[in-house]
Amino acid sequence: MKDRPNAQEYNNQMNDLSNKVEKLKQVVATRLYTLACMHPEAPIDGITNDIIKAKSLIGSNRSKEYIKMMRFDTQIKFIGIIEKWLADKHPFQQGKLFN
Repeated sequence: MKDRPNAQEYNNQMNDLSNKVEKLKQVVATRLYTLACMHPEAPIDGITNDIIKAKSLIGSNRSKEYIKMMRFDTQIKFIGIIEKWLADKHPFQQGKLFN
């Protein structure tokens, strides 16, 4: 029977999880930056009648840092909006082959 984890093992687990979270944050920020560069005309948000486009995220030489400073949930939201915009632009939608 295995003993309970000790403090060092808990610390190692916590460090591992922290590293995975940081890696995920980097991947998401890079994905948003890439999408904004590839599709600068994609809308990312709408306030009243004004539509904010992805090019507003990449307008300066500090755009990568700006995106990294954004809240994680905002980055995910913008990625989802751009991906939906791209899917809506494509006339054919992928269907399900099997249930």
